[in-house]
Amino acid sequence: MWAVGCIFAELLTLKPLFQGVEAKATPNPFQLDQLDKIFKVLGHPTVEKWPTLANLPCWQNDQQHIQGHKYENTGLHTIVHLPQKGPAFDLLSRMLECMTLESVLQLHKLWSMSTSGWTRYLDEMHLYHLSQARKL
Repeated sequence: MWAVGCIFAELLTLKPLFQGVEAKATPNPFQLDQLDKIFKVLGHPTVEKWPTLANLPCWQNDQQHIQGHKYENTGLHTIVHLPQKGPAFDLLSRMLECMTLESVLQLHKLWSMSTSGWTRYLDEMHLYHLSQARKL
């Protein structure tokens, strides 16, 4: 769902959501610049939100870079300028949550919306793009 959320955000904003600078010479499988961008916006992941996080080898082994720095959650609205109470923003924010099985089932309910619900999403996306075009 994360990848779909990132693609959805790129469709809405016409730019990559969390574009980091790739460090090719590092043995660390995490791209720290990209993680930094993600954590600044969405906050630091927690075991409460992502129960299997503690089982990830890189999470356990890289205390300094991954766990050592604490981030404030500036919020998705700081980089995706949509109405926060709107359906498109709601769908996007749910896609970018750390997914538990319960979260996936809730998201599935959103995907299973009626035609009128999808029309609202598409209308909101269209209005967003019109407002961005007017700024150019």
